[in-house]
Amino acid sequence: HGGQDIFGTPIINPPQVAILGMGRVRSEPVVVDDSRIEIQRRLNLVLSYDHRL
Repeated sequence: HGGQDIFGTPIINPPQVAILGMGRVRSEPVVVDDSRIEIQRRLNLVLSYDHRL
C-alpha cells in the first residue's frame, strides 16, 4: 500500500540456525463469516532457517 514495504527477510548469522522476523502491526479490513467486514490488526512473521540441519 503506497509502495511501502511491511516486512523484510531476516538474515541468519553464524552460529544461529534460525531467525524470526516481525513486520509492523497494521489495521486492515477483513471479511468475517462471509457476511460482514471488520477492521482487524495483522502482523506478518517471516522465518528464515538453515535447511542443511
